[in-house]
Amino acid sequence: MATFDTFGVEVISSDVVSIGGIEFNSTFLRRCIGHKPKVHPFVMTLGRKTDDALYGKSNVLEQYILDVLYNLTLINMERGLRSEMGIKNNYPHTSKLSPGSLDYWPIQEQVPLFDLLHEGIEEIDVTLDKNCIMHPSKSLSGIIFQTNVKFSSCIFCSMAECPGREQPYQLEKMEYYIAKI
Repeated sequence: MATFDTFGVEVISSDVVSIGGIEFNSTFLRRCIGHKPKVHPFVMTLGRKTDDALYGKSNVLEQYILDVLYNLTLINMERGLRSEMGIKNNYPHTSKLSPGSLDYWPIQEQVPLFDLLHEGIEEIDVTLDKNCIMHPSKSLSGIIFQTNVKFSSCIFCSMAECPGREQPYQLEKMEYYIAKI
């Protein structure tokens, strides 16, 4: 299940952008999307029954296997939505940023994202706790946007064994990529 929409972007300051009238505070986010005419915020989930199935397992191996399968399913859902947005909008490439996936866009930015998509989020039954963690646990949020070159925020993340990795870690190329996207 997913909710998403399309909004214009307005730059408020060097570290604030407004999307659909909701302000987001991140210099990194502003640098990535501030010059884009539109973006596509989303929240998706595998649903509450996945938590019941996952955390109801007493066998650790079964729990691990189910966790991996759920994560891969969520990754494929996000890539499918990103592909759909790219085709629908005739984008050369698409990328996404998720609050909390990098220090550059903190997890607290889930709050304005949820404010932006509040009606759809209620329909898919995803909530945030006081630490901005989504429930059900197998949920993903972010902003999909057009890029001119293949770009993934993976280049800024040092977690080598991530199943969702799309590009190798290349922190030294941050300025290059930010200038191109």
